[in-house]
Amino acid sequence: APSAGPLEYALATIGPGRIVYGSDWPVRDFATQLGKLDGAGVTGAARDAITAGNLRTLMGQRWPC
Repeated sequence: APSAGPLEYALATIGPGRIVYGSDWPVRDFATQLGKLDGAGVTGAARDAITAGNLRTLMGQRWPC
């Protein structure tokens, strides 16, 4: 089950613009890790940033997936 706490702390401390999604695959499955975003109530623009946008910006690539 997804753990509560670290993501919520990061969101409150540094905000969604500085968090990059990582699945920890193959140790954990994608659904479990995405469940952490759901459990923290991350939606809309914040979810888009965490799951793809922040990494694109970091790498200087802004095209859609």
